[in-house]
Amino acid sequence: MIPATFPCMKGDEIQHPIGHPMKEAEMSAEMSAEQGETEIKIRRLIPIPDFNKYHPDPTPAAIRWMIFKNKNGFKRCVVRRGHRVLIDEAEYFRWLKEQNGSECNE
Repeated sequence: MIPATFPCMKGDEIQHPIGHPMKEAEMSAEMSAEQGETEIKIRRLIPIPDFNKYHPDPTPAAIRWMIFKNKNGFKRCVVRRGHRVLIDEAEYFRWLKEQNGSECNE
């Protein structure tokens, strides 16, 4: 079942509530075996220069440095589409949570 807050569809693009279109290729659909319904999960892929429009930290320069050094496996948060380098927002926060958890256990 699609929630009432689901973004509006326009052609082959999906319009996010904040106004940033997202291509169908950036969507993934999963079948729920228990309910037999299709659950749509949308991944927000943010270009490096626009990352600070959504989150105050890290800066674009810091993101580029983490990609270059692959600091603690950061490249898993990176999606390359042609020459564009995008950050998978959900994967970034999973990575960040793992980094914070490993620092607390030391």
